[in-house]
Amino acid sequence: MSTLHEPYSINIHSSQDLYDLNEHAHHHKHIRIMIEHAIAITIRDNASSIETLEIIVGSGSQVIVIAENVYRSLLIRCAMASSITFVQIIGSSISINHQRLTVCLFEHAHAKICIFPLLKTNQRLECVTEQQHSSSVTSSVVRIVGYLKDSAQFGHHGMITVKPLLHDVEILQKTLLFFSGPATKAWARPCFDIASKDVHCSHGAAIGHVDQQQLWALQMRGIEMSVAQRLIIHATCMECLDEKLSSNIRDRISSMIIARL
Repeated sequence: MSTLHEPYSINIHSSQDLYDLNEHAHHHKHIRIMIEHAIAITIRDNASSIETLEIIVGSGSQVIVIAENVYRSLLIRCAMASSITFVQIIGSSISINHQRLTVCLFEHAHAKICIFPLLKTNQRLECVTEQQHSSSVTSSVVRIVGYLKDSAQFGHHGMITVKPLLHDVEILQKTLLFFSGPATKAWARPCFDIASKDVHCSHGAAIGHVDQQQLWALQMRGIEMSVAQRLIIHATCMECLDEKLSSNIRDRISSMIIARL
């Protein structure tokens, strides 16, 4: 059994359409995935035993990760000219209620993170994200769209750090949380430590019910309110995804979201 100090390492040397981490994790709790340079790969993770995940993206590689787990610690490190799209759909049983995600970017690296907490009953999750920009010409996007029902709770603490003397840095951080039911709780707290001037940074957070006009428009077409809510939230999640994702991947993510609404 691996420990926090001795991760089970997986080295990926060639491009693959789909790498199923569940087939290779072998019930280890701490996994380190090292992706060699100039590789295009899609990784799926539904290995529920993993608590700590490290993804090291080699220079020039293009990585897509579709995750269904909650991690105590998730580290994504992108080398020069690499990119990663990380999509996390949360909605099944949650054994961990606090997740920390750290994204480290080096020159010409790009990261797009989408987290979809679709929680119900007594599920509770607090998510901390940190976007660390250590080099120039980097970009990171963190989008969180959640739907809370019954007495579910979700909170997001977002941190953005940019080192001094950098240029051409682009950062986006947005949280959108919908809720239904008087016992749900949601919060979002952005924080910044930006030491460079040439930075394009935008952030936003919105928490509330599904838009009533959108609901009304769908109900006028004969769609029940509960179904209309799910349609709106599903569409909002899908809008967050990278337009460059293939139709097969988008369809896979879409079905996973629908299954949890």
